[in-house]
Amino acid sequence: GLTSSSSIYLVNTNAPDPVPIKTPVIFIPGIGGSELKTKTDVIWSKDDGNGGTYNHAYPAGEKVWVNEGEGAKPGDDDYFDILRLKNDGQTSEADLELTGNIYSGSYQQTINFFTSSGYILNQDFFVFPYDWRKDVRGNRDSLDALIETAKTASGQSQVNLAVHSMGGLIA
Repeated sequence: GLTSSSSIYLVNTNAPDPVPIKTPVIFIPGIGGSELKTKTDVIWSKDDGNGGTYNHAYPAGEKVWVNEGEGAKPGDDDYFDILRLKNDGQTSEADLELTGNIYSGSYQQTINFFTSSGYILNQDFFVFPYDWRKDVRGNRDSLDALIETAKTASGQSQVNLAVHSMGGLIA
């Protein structure tokens, strides 16, 4: 006799479509790309550099950089003097901290590009805000921690860094 065989294919019609594996991306903005806010109430009364004194009360949590409303006002830009560092180049003259966001006026299109390409913020796409006023070397531990977070959240063993300007120095 003649024997024949046929192939049998098993198909699971309930299985989801395979999800392509993406290497997570961390975006590092350039200088001035990370927002800064007051950590506490700050009463600023300092030389304005023009022979006078600039006085302003900044409530805790006020976004100083980038405060577009203040930046759009005509005249002197003394409002932003609160961003000054002491002579050591590392210590703020005022108690400021990161908001945790990057400046959308410059970088929202970048975020939109990645999210419209299928990346999910804080899952396989991350941003790295940093205090751009200070020495770039001080960001090593924070960036290392975010890299580990990105690898854990995505289940991947490596990340890609997308950087702009000073972000390249951070990387």
